[in-house]
Amino acid sequence: ILEHGGLTPDMILPELKDYISKEIVKALMYRQDQNISEITELVRSKRGTASRRIIRQRLKELEEKDIVIKQMKGKLYVYNLTDKVIRKWSQMLGFNI
Repeated sequence: ILEHGGLTPDMILPELKDYISKEIVKALMYRQDQNISEITELVRSKRGTASRRIIRQRLKELEEKDIVIKQMKGKLYVYNLTDKVIRKWSQMLGFNI
């Protein structure tokens, strides 16, 4: 659905204004449990450039807005969308969870 433009982060989270934050959310919609390096690579593949420092900063802002959550998995921190965002995404798709 994301690949064909049917459901975008703009629809789910209209409060997100910057492109990098939208790409981070999109990356986490595709696959949960990603670390900063994985997220950075995905954003780079879409945008062309992205620094780990900027990705880290945006992730912190997204955490403060209750959009992503950081969790320790093994020896690495990984990021996931919060239940609130997943619920909103599911509702947009017509599922009630």
